[in-house]
Amino acid sequence: MFCRMKTYLQTLTLFIILVFGVQLVSVDAQQLAFQGVLRDQTGRSVADGSYTMTFKLYTAQTGGSALWTETHPEVQVKQGVYIV
Repeated sequence: MFCRMKTYLQTLTLFIILVFGVQLVSVDAQQLAFQGVLRDQTGRSVADGSYTMTFKLYTAQTGGSALWTETHPEVQVKQGVYIV
């Protein structure tokens, strides 16, 4: 009896992990992480702080129209590095 209950609990645990794992993957698939270095006009990393950044994806390398635009009002930058 104990062995059956243990097997049942292991199967149930695996099922829960698979169900929630698939849901987490589907949520992550809809987001894009981006990391970069923010520099000033002289090529130096900007001062640490919070910056407003707008990201856009275009239909072409030059010109074209924006397919997607997203603004982040408070992106934390440290030593020029940011992650959104």
